[in-house]
Amino acid sequence: TYRFDLAALSWSRLATWGDAPSPRLIPAMAVLSGRLYIHGGQAANDFVVYGRDVYTLDLATLRWTRIAGGANAPLRMLAAVCEDPEGGRLLLYGGAGTYLTEGDHTVRFNDLWQFSSKTGTWSQLNATGNLPIPSFNANMGMINGFIYLFGGHTLNGYVNSVHQLDP
Repeated sequence: TYRFDLAALSWSRLATWGDAPSPRLIPAMAVLSGRLYIHGGQAANDFVVYGRDVYTLDLATLRWTRIAGGANAPLRMLAAVCEDPEGGRLLLYGGAGTYLTEGDHTVRFNDLWQFSSKTGTWSQLNATGNLPIPSFNANMGMINGFIYLFGGHTLNGYVNSVHQLDP
């Protein structure tokens, strides 16, 4: 685990401890209330998709902790994620359920999930309206209580649409 110092423009390796996540590619990651959250991703040496657990890194103590997350946790990689500091939750949109294989048989999603930092559990939110096309590799952020979602990769290729969601 590394930290980048913006003032010095330099990287340093952190001496973390605890129950750290296994090596993985393309997980969802966000910071909420002084903790770095990691969810999902792909195993570094095969096509296994992680997703039933969440790892947190306490940024003050540098201790990793594994949170089970529950049997209903979304099994994802390449998902968009943002934090909702007022609600004490992380919000996760879309992503892929399998690795990009020959012929691109990847399952893409357009669902919205929340992870409660208070209870350590996932629940799916029932979004309505003009839903975004199922995609992965989108970007998401929250401003003034609204989620903004940009881009992504759909079955038809890359998109440059912007969606506003009211969670």
